[in-house]
Amino acid sequence: AMSLRKLTSGITKSATGPRLLLLNSLVASCAAGSASYCNTTSMRQAEVKNGINVYSSPNLSPDSHVGVSKICAKQAVRETALSRVALSILCFCIPTGMLLGLNRVSFIKRAVAASKPLKITQELLCITIALKAGLPLAISIFEPVSSCDGSKLEKELGNPERVYFDKGL
Repeated sequence: AMSLRKLTSGITKSATGPRLLLLNSLVASCAAGSASYCNTTSMRQAEVKNGINVYSSPNLSPDSHVGVSKICAKQAVRETALSRVALSILCFCIPTGMLLGLNRVSFIKRAVAASKPLKITQELLCITIALKAGLPLAISIFEPVSSCDGSKLEKELGNPERVYFDKGL
């Protein structure tokens, strides 16, 4: 976050009002997204090192178990980490966009400026809507069950046409 602030200091120095709010939101979401990506990849290194179970059927039934794949584990961790980046960006940018949009409506702007409890309620409502909308959007970027072409897998797994695996949350 501090590096991003330093890199964008020339742009944010002259920005005021809505532009500054939007720039701050983007910098914060990029910093949070980077941290989420790094955290997810580091916390799931055991899966990358040991591999995850892969199946020949998309319903992941035990009788369709093909073996354990490190290549699929890397893909699963990468997809999960990218969905965390999207979650960070959505959860920072949706409330900012909503607040900027609501502040363009003059009677809402006057009402919120006159009442501190109304301002807090408006902000909490925007955050709640962002979480209600942003979380499903971020998680839905990748299906819960991912697949990989069998030709890209380890030789020990034979030569299945396609394998399926649970990417995890």
